[in-house]
Amino acid sequence: MGTQGGKTQADTLSVEELLDLVQSGDVRVPRFQRRFKWDQQDVIRLLDSIYRGYPVGTLLFWEKPAGAETLRFGGVTIEAPAASAALFVVDGQQRITALAGVLLNDPDGPPAPAAFQVAFDPESLEFVAASPEAARVRGLIPLGALRDFGRLMKWFQDSSADLKHQGTARHLLKTILGYRMTRYVIRDADEKTAREVFSRLNHTGKALTAVEVFTAAQSPDAPMDPAGLARLLVEDGFGPVNEEILLQCILVARGQDPRRDKIEAALKAAADDALQLVLPAIQRAARFVLEAGCHSLALLPFDAQFICLARFFHLHPEPHPRNLILLRRWFWRDLLAGGFGGDRRTPVTFILANVDEDEDGSVQKLLQKAGRQRVLLAFPEKYDPRSAASAVCLMAMLAAAPEGETPVKVMAGVVGNLPRLVPRMEAGRETMGNRVLWAPPRHDSWLEWAVETQPAPSEDFLKSHLVPTPAWEALKAGNATEAAALRSQHLLEHVQRYADVLCEWDQEDRVPLRLDAGEEDGDSDEHSHRSSA
Repeated sequence: MGTQGGKTQADTLSVEELLDLVQSGDVRVPRFQRRFKWDQQDVIRLLDSIYRGYPVGTLLFWEKPAGAETLRFGGVTIEAPAASAALFVVDGQQRITALAGVLLNDPDGPPAPAAFQVAFDPESLEFVAASPEAARVRGLIPLGALRDFGRLMKWFQDSSADLKHQGTARHLLKTILGYRMTRYVIRDADEKTAREVFSRLNHTGKALTAVEVFTAAQSPDAPMDPAGLARLLVEDGFGPVNEEILLQCILVARGQDPRRDKIEAALKAAADDALQLVLPAIQRAARFVLEAGCHSLALLPFDAQFICLARFFHLHPEPHPRNLILLRRWFWRDLLAGGFGGDRRTPVTFILANVDEDEDGSVQKLLQKAGRQRVLLAFPEKYDPRSAASAVCLMAMLAAAPEGETPVKVMAGVVGNLPRLVPRMEAGRETMGNRVLWAPPRHDSWLEWAVETQPAPSEDFLKSHLVPTPAWEALKAGNATEAAALRSQHLLEHVQRYADVLCEWDQEDRVPLRLDAGEEDGDSDEHSHRSSA
């Protein structure tokens, strides 16, 4: 049969012939293939299917020249020379890696990764998970010795394996290595054709995620993938971001809707080197979020806000200074309103339709979506680190510059078990008001610490943790109820002030007054950036 842009030929090859091709360096893995994803049970099921003669699918290769490189199949390393007709795997990489990682592994060498530590039990005639040492002790047949019959017989002599099972070992060797699979080879094809075949195959069976497809389909010269971008953002101090969200930023910034066909969208974006094109906008969006008072991307409760900012800065890399002020107002008003008016279903639709080449108009539409009704904050009945209310509280608490290690953990996304002001005794005390950003050494709560502490901590220390003096005095007296109530009221007032300052409810949201070319609007309101209460 044939494919557009190339010729496809079919034949069969045995497992032993496949292993020979792997060992010679003729089998290669292109970038648009995913990393090895199988676990040990997946490998065992493949070997068992081959042993029983079940079909295990076809193999599809793309024939093209390849340079010298170091290849790894599981724990097996191959120094592959340059080849004029190497076979790049288009479909079958998981199966080929599983077979090579198990059958080419030296049982007397360093142990293979756990997924490839498989042996054959000659008593039960089953493949089992076992290290080489465990196989030797239990009398199991190591699969890495199958290709050399003499070595296999020596294994019987050196291990506790019963010699009566030598016949079983011979049958196992013949069955596994002699098993034949159908092979298709695409010849005279370009990379676009191979990627197209790969994409169609991915729509059946165990599909790749959109991030995996994007990463695999990038150009071999691409300096970064979504995982690398996520690491870069952490290294630059912006905090952790999910790779899937970064891919959505890339797609939406370019005007693609990631909810329709993620695989096709990811392939197209990768082919266009979209990550490098959108990278400055994503970094600018991350910087904006921190400068707006969020402190870390890990605290951002609504992913759509970050996606929206990435698109805005991609379209407008140098926005008018007043629009940055307005954009900060939108960010906080939208945050308090629940993220795009509380609409979790269609924010991408809104972003694509309203954030466009009109810089002023885009900002005004975002402000209209967020609304101008002042939001009065209240603590949820129970502390939920995933909620927007808790995230806003944490942002306001961090703005007070609390001392200690806990703020560093919070900005890294570790927010599930914050220290407590008083011990957990009632549901009402599990609100955000009972949480602090410093853990007293050798104590479970501030109450226990306060009773034993002499002298009292400095006023600056208490202020940085938003614990008013009356609350500290109640803690010293052992009055948990009064201390929690006083601190909760103080914290709520601080958070409300912090949010009000950043929302700037009382300011006009007018568009920038653009004068002559190159001249900026000099309104005093434009330069009134206030980032803390």
